[in-house]
Amino acid sequence: MESDSCTYRELCRQSQKLAAYFQLLNLEGERIMILLPSGIDYIIAFFGCMYAKSLPVPVYPPSKSRNAERIASIYNDAKPALVIVQSLQDPEKLPEMMRNVHSIKLDEILQSDYEYKPQIDTIFSDHIAFLQYTSGSTSAPKGVMVSHLNLLHNLEMMKQRFQHSDHTIMATWLPMYHDMGLIGVVLQNIYNGGCCYIMSPLDFVQKPIRWLRTISKYGVTFSGGPDFAYRLCVQKISVEDKSDLNLSHWANAFNGAEPVRADTIREFCNAFRECGFREEAMLPSYGLAEGTLCVTVGEREAPPKFLHIDEKALQSNDIVIEDCSPNTSRAQVGCGQILSYQQIKIVDPLTMIECAAGKAGEIWIKGDSVAKGYWGAPEGSREMFAACLSDTGEGPFLRTGDLGFICDGELYITGRLKDLIIIRGQNYYPHDIEEIAASCHSEINVASTAAFSIDVQGSEELVVLCEMNREFKHIVQRQQLDMEMCLKEITRHIKAEIIEKFQLHTYDIKIVKPLNIPKTSSNKIQRRKCKDMYLNGSLIVWGD
Repeated sequence: MESDSCTYRELCRQSQKLAAYFQLLNLEGERIMILLPSGIDYIIAFFGCMYAKSLPVPVYPPSKSRNAERIASIYNDAKPALVIVQSLQDPEKLPEMMRNVHSIKLDEILQSDYEYKPQIDTIFSDHIAFLQYTSGSTSAPKGVMVSHLNLLHNLEMMKQRFQHSDHTIMATWLPMYHDMGLIGVVLQNIYNGGCCYIMSPLDFVQKPIRWLRTISKYGVTFSGGPDFAYRLCVQKISVEDKSDLNLSHWANAFNGAEPVRADTIREFCNAFRECGFREEAMLPSYGLAEGTLCVTVGEREAPPKFLHIDEKALQSNDIVIEDCSPNTSRAQVGCGQILSYQQIKIVDPLTMIECAAGKAGEIWIKGDSVAKGYWGAPEGSREMFAACLSDTGEGPFLRTGDLGFICDGELYITGRLKDLIIIRGQNYYPHDIEEIAASCHSEINVASTAAFSIDVQGSEELVVLCEMNREFKHIVQRQQLDMEMCLKEITRHIKAEIIEKFQLHTYDIKIVKPLNIPKTSSNKIQRRKCKDMYLNGSLIVWGD
């Protein structure tokens, strides 16, 4: 049920009113942290900052304890002059260091009788538009300086690739502090001049059917999310719930922000085919904050591309394509063709030389969507945003930290460079091991497993963490099973499957209690933090 709406005229009026207030406070060039729930007010605040030539810093809204560490990290880095909150009581929910920060309640400004008149000046394309903080899956969040040129280039690229127009109808539950929700949907919709329906992220997580009912009710043509969203729909939406769904208008179902799994795509397409969903609508994609958002996206009106590659050969960065065989190959999902909008190279991260065809390596990008660097980090910016090939000097390129390969012009992602597990000279991708572990018991949370290596007497050894669903304990009790025996059987099964699939011994497996594996604000596993918690004994586990 709709609770609020906003026209483009009203968005412009409200944003400019807010901008005039910021100008009275002399906030041009200053950072303004937005700590609001996803919704229309978030969009007004974002554009109010832009009109005032302030730098909006989108952040997750405060709660009693959630994401306090991330908020504190971003606050320390961005040093905002102002924080926008929903309620003046919100500062009590913030980290202690932010309790005395200058905060404003957005409604008090927008609902005031005083008509603020903004001074609208020319905004140059190379100026910074806002700071998009990274998810922090492998390090502390970093503020990516996204320019207006970066935004315009990326929005136009997506408009062409998705074939958007002012008739495109969008729907989203994605949080607006994350680049996929903010740029990929909200700003893209405004760029198109179209219509967008906005849901709370919590509404989706609690009942995924709400997302698909919104798509069905309003004839939505464009919507999407990370891989886990499609998997959640398969797991949580019943046959009865599907009976009144019509997904035939859904032309662009983008899938990105975390590893895109072949099984998830197949299961979702099969589960909702009866509702009119077409396989050709599923569009796997690849992107990152440092590239503004989108780098590649699958081809419209074409089924997703799957490539089976030899698992053993990949450990040496060799790409050997073979027929589907569960024992020797893995299905890689194509994330889109390399477009003329930007240049992509696969590079050996050690030698800094471009890889030969048939080799996996680090993904390097060059183009107008590549951001200006990290806020307040010139050395880190040079390292990541100004890389050059060591043999030819060609550059500068953005080093993504992501690993992949190109086959027939299609980009395939294999993992993260910093998460790569190297044991006895062989490369192992953590999400492959995590998938195998998650398949070993129905109550293992597929989205909450972590694999990493630790040093054991000078040798790297594998550790796997598996978080159980909330129902696990009740199932054990209801069936009057012995918890210790259940845990031993689960770990034995996981070890056996990893040996069979990878010929790799697992040093240790921990069964973690629900909601205790650390994740980023965008639901990515923080493997490095998992490793730290494992080593310092702070994991909350069963069986110890």
